[in-house]
Amino acid sequence: MNVYALKAVLVLPFRSWLPESPFRASWCFGGDDWNTEITLYHSQFFLIPVAPGRVDTSLSTITEISTGLPFQDDREVAKKWAMNHSADIIADRILPRLNDFLLRVKHAYPNPLQTGTMRSLGDIDLLFSRLFFEGEIIAARSGSAFLSFLGITVPPALLPGQNLTTGRGIADAVLSREPSKEWVAITRAVDLVNHGYFPEALVVGFALLDALAEEFVKGRLPNLAPKDADALVATIAHDRLKTFLGPLMRLCLGESPLDDKETEGDLVWLNRKRNAIVHRGDSCSRKESQRGLTVAWRLLMYLSENGASYSLPSRLEFWTVTDATQGS
Repeated sequence: MNVYALKAVLVLPFRSWLPESPFRASWCFGGDDWNTEITLYHSQFFLIPVAPGRVDTSLSTITEISTGLPFQDDREVAKKWAMNHSADIIADRILPRLNDFLLRVKHAYPNPLQTGTMRSLGDIDLLFSRLFFEGEIIAARSGSAFLSFLGITVPPALLPGQNLTTGRGIADAVLSREPSKEWVAITRAVDLVNHGYFPEALVVGFALLDALAEEFVKGRLPNLAPKDADALVATIAHDRLKTFLGPLMRLCLGESPLDDKETEGDLVWLNRKRNAIVHRGDSCSRKESQRGLTVAWRLLMYLSENGASYSLPSRLEFWTVTDATQGS
C-alpha cells in the first residue's frame, strides 16, 4: 500500500484564540501509520484566484493540514482518483482530523474565553478550501458562506422548483406556520451532520424515533386503556424499537415496516450503532450519520402515512458537494 501526500488549506468561519500564531502540531490520528501535521494562523488577507484577488480574513482562522492518502495503485492513478473525489477527501479525511485536533485544543484550554469559538466543522462551514496531492494543487473551492461574504447571492437556477417569494410575502411565508417539534428535531439533527457533529446527530435521530414510535403504539394498542398501555410499554427495556415497530405495530395496524427485510436490517444496524456510540463512545462517520438519520426519517414517514399527525421534512437536506460543480 502506497501513502501519498495530501495537503489542505482551509479558511475557517471564526477567529479562534491560539496558544501562539502560527500554532503548529503533529500527531497520529486514529489508526493512521503516519503523522498528520497542522498549522493554524491568522492573516489579514487570503489570496484567491479571482477578482478581487484577495479577501479580508481578519475574522477567520486559516488552517493547513498535511496527512497521507493510502492507495494501492501508482501515483498517476491515485492522483486521478483524488481529483475525482476531492470533495469526499475534504469531508471524510481532512475535516475529521481538523475536528479531532480542535477538540484536543479545547481539552487543553477549556476556558471558553480562549477556545469557546472553536467548534466542529462540516464542509458547509468552509469559506475557502484548497487541496494538494503530492505538492500539486488538484482542487480549489469557495463555500456558500464565502460567497455570501462577498455579497454574491445564490442564483435561482440552483434552486429548482423553489418558490422564491419576494416583498412582504417573505415575512408572511416565514411566519405563517410554526414548525412542529418533530420537524425541528430532525432538521436540527441534519444541521448537526452538516456541521460535523456526526455521533450527536445519529443519537438525536434515534431518540426522536424511539419516543414517537412509543407514543404511536401506546395510542393504538387494541383493548387496552391508556394507563394499561403505559404500563405495558414501560416493561419493554430490551430491543425497544424492534418491539414497537415489529410485533406491537402488527397488533396496531396488522402490518409492520419491518416486514421489509432491508428495513429490518437498517433498524438493527441503527440500534447497534447508537448503542456503540452511547455505551462505548464509538466514533461515527459522516456517511454513517447520514444513513442513521435517513433510516429514522423513513420510519417516521411510515408512521405518518399510517395515522400519525406528524409534520416532517419532505426530504433530508444534507450538504453535499459534487466534484463536477467545484470551482477551481
